[in-house]
This record gives sequence, C-alpha cells and structure tokens, in this order.
Amino acid sequence: MRKVAAVILLAGRSERFVSNTPKQFFLISNKPLIYFTILSFELNPEIDEITLVARKEDIEKVAELVRGTDFKKITALVEGGETRSKSVKNGLASLKLKDDDLVLIHDGARPVVPQEVIHNVIKALDSYNAVTAAIRMEDTIAISHDGKTVDSFEDRDKYFRIQTPQGFKYKTIMLAHKNAKNDATDDAQLAKAIGEKVGVVIGDKKLIKVTTIDDVNNVESAIKDEHLLS
Repeated sequence: MRKVAAVILLAGRSERFVSNTPKQFFLISNKPLIYFTILSFELNPEIDEITLVARKEDIEKVAELVRGTDFKKITALVEGGETRSKSVKNGLASLKLKDDDLVLIHDGARPVVPQEVIHNVIKALDSYNAVTAAIRMEDTIAISHDGKTVDSFEDRDKYFRIQTPQGFKYKTIMLAHKNAKNDATDDAQLAKAIGEKVGVVIGDKKLIKVTTIDDVNNVESAIKDEHLLS
C-alpha cells in the first residue's frame, strides 16, 4: 500500500509581514499560525507522515510547539535552505519512500487546508504524476506592456491562481528537483519542466496565503469555517 507524506515549508522570511513576530508564529485565536497548518494535515486520515522544514533559527521554537501538542504524524523536523527549492530538497531528503509513494508539498503560510482539497489532490495522483491545487480567476484579465495602457483583454477562464498543496509521485518530484536548472518558487513548474503533465485540482478560497498582516482576519474566519478550533 502506498504511503502519503506531507512536506510543510515553514522557512519563509516574512518580509512583507509587518510585525515584531514572524508570521509563522503570529498568534491567531491564541495559537501560532503554523499550528493550524500542521493540524490540517494531522487531521487527514490519508496522510501517513509529516515532515516540517524550518529556518535554522526557528528549529527549537518549532520543536517546542510540536512537543506541546498531540500531533502524532510528524516524523522529521529539518533545517531549510537559502531558497524555497533548497528547503524542499532538504524536506524530500528526510523521506524514506518508494517511487510510487506520494508527497504533498505545502506552504506553511497557508494555515487553512480544507480536507476535501487534500483528498482531491491525493485522488488526482491516480491519474497524474504531478498535481496542483488552483482556483479560477474571477476578475477580468488585461495585458499591459507599459503598465499604463491596456493592450488586450484575456479569457479569464484560461487563467488559474496556483495554490498548495501540490502533490507528486515521489519518483517524479525527486527527478524534477534533480534536473532543476534554477531555483523555483513552485514545484509544479519543476515537474512541468521535465515533461510531466500537471493536473489541476480545484482549490478553495480558504487556502489563503498569509503575506501581510491584513490577511489575518480572513484566516481567522476560515479557521472557524473549517472547525479547526476545539
């Protein structure tokens, strides 16, 4: 039976999050933001194990957080790299999986992960070797080459906003990172670069990526909607 591992990236630099507290540890409903990220995967019955990737200076703080919870699925806490790609590589290196086992890679700054999205990403890996969650664009899309005037309007039905989690067969994501020529901000891009067809799973508006302090209120509402508070 195939295993399903989640790699959660907690190594962001929080450059646009204006607060004395890094966004990973910013308290939302009296819990650090990343608590809810981990909980979303901990609660999913299809996830077998969780690897956390954190900045070197945050390792002990994350370890302390984990010790104070009932999380049972965390099998590794590893140090991140200078870039997102290097952090993912470090997380992947900690896994002991077979080629056809599955890996879900998720941005820790997206604390609310609906269970249906996790399930659908895993299910889609029956048909694809690489999958990304994404939502359709709702706004009208315009192209401007000079940033001052509109050159053309695009069909918004063709455009998606990429989210995480992204899912992969273990062999696929390892090969994608091995053959990567540049650092990437997205693992599905690396899979596409080695010729993989990337499946799209419809994500969720609650999969908010906390970038600025203004995002916190929206996350609080999403946490309540997903019943992540006991």
